[in-house]
Amino acid sequence: MSENIFLLARSGDTNKLREFVELSPELDVDQKNHKGYSPLMIAVYNGKVEAAEFLLGKGVDPNSIDLSGNTILMGAAFKGDVGLVKLLLNRGALKEIESFTGFTAEQ
Repeated sequence: MSENIFLLARSGDTNKLREFVELSPELDVDQKNHKGYSPLMIAVYNGKVEAAEFLLGKGVDPNSIDLSGNTILMGAAFKGDVGLVKLLLNRGALKEIESFTGFTAEQ
């Protein structure tokens, strides 16, 4: 398959994402790309709620940090996506984590 988990997370096509994950039992659904983004980060940064819900259901880390020191929750808060912020908080995202520059998602 030429599609990868990062492209599928960005597209928000949850059916294809689910199929890809199910057909790839050895796949690390919490892997990171060259920027330190996990598939969940990419889904959240692109406003793909269903893809984010699916990945969270697979047990990915809601507190993953990218290479710039930002959490997924920080990205959702920065974008002003209240629904994704609530989803992440309900799934264990911690609002107290500080970025490399000392800011939290609340700030």
